[in-house]
Amino acid sequence: QAVQDDVDILILSDRAVDHDRVAVPALLATGAVHQHLNRKQVRMRLSIVVDTGEARDTHQMASLFGFGASAVCPYLAYDTIQE
Repeated sequence: QAVQDDVDILILSDRAVDHDRVAVPALLATGAVHQHLNRKQVRMRLSIVVDTGEARDTHQMASLFGFGASAVCPYLAYDTIQE
């Protein structure tokens, strides 16, 4: 739907997790969205930005890039550094 609505950037975020909403692991979500867009032959029409607290080191970020992320915002790592 996002591609049909001419969205340029799709943000996958795990910030809104609570008792009613369980987060899907960022790597799983990124790979699933990337593969779905590839199967529909529209992957290159938008960028996938992953906003996650799971990416805490370079290996985890590199894995997200390898699974299809265009950019990663590791908010928990930024918050930890700030503290």
